[in-house]
Amino acid sequence: PCKAPPSEYTMKMLCDDISTIYYDGVEQKNVKGTNFWNSLATTTIPGSTKELMIKCKNSGGGPNGIKAIILDQNGKVVSQTGRSWQCSTSASRGFKPATVENMHGDWKNRAG
Repeated sequence: PCKAPPSEYTMKMLCDDISTIYYDGVEQKNVKGTNFWNSLATTTIPGSTKELMIKCKNSGGGPNGIKAIILDQNGKVVSQTGRSWQCSTSASRGFKPATVENMHGDWKNRAG
């Protein structure tokens, strides 16, 4: 027997400073934790979602970055930020594999 795909996923994310989350190009409004660099944002992703995009803006200068983890309904990690993710300075082009550098000290044990 085939298993049905999960009906939803959970994403936990940190962004230094401000983030916006999109599912299939649709902005997810009022996601708690997306407006402060050290706040954990948690959101539910519908299982039918084909593309997840996160806009992360460093508005204060200094250190910056993004860290995220996506979990299935059983709490199993299905994806996390790393080289398998793509980044760009433009929302429409120039995507390249993400680079992983020194982790933000305050984020070491958060969001995966």
